[in-house]
Amino acid sequence: LDNQDEDVRNAAAMSLGSLRALGAVPDLKRVATDDSIPRVRNSAREAAGIIEGRNSCTCAQPIVLP
Repeated sequence: LDNQDEDVRNAAAMSLGSLRALGAVPDLKRVATDDSIPRVRNSAREAAGIIEGRNSCTCAQPIVLP
């Protein structure tokens, strides 16, 4: 999350969200407010939300294939 390359920071935020990396939440929240790049801030905000359960959809039904 502290890499100079914005693409790396963005990918890191998304990966941490996908991994539900609870220990990364404080850093993700920092990046969500402090990063200079809007898409990195958005990814960090979304990732923190996923980890904390705010952005997870519980309404989706599993798809059963015949």
